[in-house]
Amino acid sequence: LILTHHPLIFNPLKSLRHGEAVAQIIHLAFLHNIGIYTAHTNFDQVDGGTAAVLADLLHLKQVIPLVPTGEGRGYGRIGILDPVLPLQALLTHICQVLSPPDLIVSPLADTTELIQKVAVLGGSGASFMDAALSAGAEVYVTADCKFHQFQASRDGNLILVDAGHYGTERPACERLVERLKELGLPWVKLSVRDEDFRQFFHS
Repeated sequence: LILTHHPLIFNPLKSLRHGEAVAQIIHLAFLHNIGIYTAHTNFDQVDGGTAAVLADLLHLKQVIPLVPTGEGRGYGRIGILDPVLPLQALLTHICQVLSPPDLIVSPLADTTELIQKVAVLGGSGASFMDAALSAGAEVYVTADCKFHQFQASRDGNLILVDAGHYGTERPACERLVERLKELGLPWVKLSVRDEDFRQFFHS
């Protein structure tokens, strides 16, 4: 069994022709009787999942789902920092625990501002920015944010922090591996070939 976070089939397939990467993986899985199980949107919502791990890494307290989908479940998490932190200290901590190649922050953000209420959502979570605003978040940590979303965050007085898709999802995958090992499954390991598919060039 291969347990993945991102699904092998993201867009509907029209064929399984030889030479296509996804088709080749499917062929090999069938050939060797290997199941492929994907936990993404379900893993995003649960306790111990993507957003919950982010909230834990940022030391948020009084944490609740940002967008509830059921009892104790939901997309994203929102909580408070106690004690409050200057934005600069929070950004530094994010860099330390998530190790993003770059951190992108809302324009004109005052790094001396004291931050208390923080929302998080791993992966492409900019579409939930309105929920973060409605919940009273001062900072929203997510990934894959577009130019106009940063503009909207400025207009809404929300500090948007793009910590990278890989950086915001990888920690929960690492935690999941540890939990599976605790069940006595010695074959469980995290792929060392996993990678951030973007490279950042600095001149």
